[in-house]
Amino acid sequence: RPHKRPRDLDPSEHSPLVKAFGELVRKMWSDRRFKSTVDPHTFVQAVSDASDRRYRVGRQAEAGEFLAWLLHRLHVGLGGTRRAGSSVVHECFRGTVEVTT
Repeated sequence: RPHKRPRDLDPSEHSPLVKAFGELVRKMWSDRRFKSTVDPHTFVQAVSDASDRRYRVGRQAEAGEFLAWLLHRLHVGLGGTRRAGSSVVHECFRGTVEVTT
C-alpha cells in the first residue's frame, strides 16, 4: 500500500539520495525486469556525494554507523522532522538497536 500523508514532499523535492535509494529498491523488487542483477552504481554514487565521500567504494566503515547515517538521511530527505511519524522511515524504523559482538 502506498504511504502518503498530506505533509509529504513532492517527489521532485526529494534529495538525490532518496531518489537513488527508491530507484534501487524498485529495480530489486520489479517483476518486469529481464535481468536477474541490479547495478547499484547510482545509489553508491549518491551515498558518496551525500556523505562528502565519508562512505565510498574502497573505504571500510562501521556497518551500524552507516545504517544509522543512511536512515537519518533518508528520513530528512523525505521531509522528516523530530516529530514522531513525520516520515515513513521513522514509522518503520523507530526504536532502538542493540549491537552485539
